[in-house]
Amino acid sequence: MNLRILIFLLFSSICNAQFSEYYLELTKPLKPVDTTDYVEEYKNGNIKTKGKYLVYNSKQFSTELAFGEFITYYKNGNIMEKTFYDSFGYEIKYKLYDGVGELLYERETILLDTSAKNINEFLFDKKHIVFTDYVKDYNYSMKLCKQYLQKEGKLYNGKKIGTWKIYNPDGTLKKEKVY
Repeated sequence: MNLRILIFLLFSSICNAQFSEYYLELTKPLKPVDTTDYVEEYKNGNIKTKGKYLVYNSKQFSTELAFGEFITYYKNGNIMEKTFYDSFGYEIKYKLYDGVGELLYERETILLDTSAKNINEFLFDKKHIVFTDYVKDYNYSMKLCKQYLQKEGKLYNGKKIGTWKIYNPDGTLKKEKVY
């Protein structure tokens, strides 16, 4: 068995907390047959994006899905984005950095579910995916000369829900807004 696939199987058994029971049940029969590396470069030779894909084959389909960590770089080599995907190409964690390495934004999926009736709908029709994310948005304070957490809260399918907290540059709570 390919070592990468073995690592995948270990990873998927560890990271089940953020997936609904139905999501896990629907995807249980899907097993990758291989992995492929992905590297895209800028014209100057620096890496633009790198990551891995899992390859799935069945009688009905063959597909490659993003898996694990994908990193996108600025032309100068600094990290722009880090994205972590589950075994089926769905984003679990995302971080955005400015050109000098300061964190600007981060999002983590806290629940991933699906309304798909079958594997084809699940893999090829993204409208069946339901996700709840926790978001942190950072800003730079000219006065304090540092990044600070500006706001945080939950998103449900990309829309704000629950209580969002907005902070002052010194870290104190400025206000809360309920959605």
